[in-house]
Amino acid sequence: MEDQNIYQIEFSKKLNELGFAVHEGFDNTFRLNLNEDDLKGIAVKLITSEPINERIHGTKNNTEIKAIGYFRFNLSPESIELNFYLFAFNNAIDDKVEFVIVPTYELRNRLNQRKCNTDMDQDMEVKFWLLPPENYLFETTYFGGEGEWWFIGGRMGKNTNMDFTQFLNQWQTLR
Repeated sequence: MEDQNIYQIEFSKKLNELGFAVHEGFDNTFRLNLNEDDLKGIAVKLITSEPINERIHGTKNNTEIKAIGYFRFNLSPESIELNFYLFAFNNAIDDKVEFVIVPTYELRNRLNQRKCNTDMDQDMEVKFWLLPPENYLFETTYFGGEGEWWFIGGRMGKNTNMDFTQFLNQWQTLR
């Protein structure tokens, strides 16, 4: 089965478990409603990982990595209408799909801190590393060997804007 299908199946299964009615929109956007009285609901965008090349997306310093998600997507000014971005990637070690569920304002804020101008219609690139054994999730898009050694190996990235652990598989934030 193709990875894209696995991501869609797991996404649908999780939303069904939470009791959401799902209305698919354009370009992997979805409107989620909890009940018939919930007329507005929430708007989310599902972004699935690109294929991973360990030499390009992986470690430069032999850091132990459990899973990698690499995403390319367009972040337009209109995306402010979305409530959440959901990034899906494969965790082959634990045989599951991981989801990073980030409020749109938080994603924009963190990308702006990284010196990306999210007020413009532009393509974005985000790379996540899931690290054992604590399942820390770090955004490592522009890391070189020294940054990896300092922020990841030394865990100096904990509780910074590159630490996305709080968004890992946090489905209850959609409720």
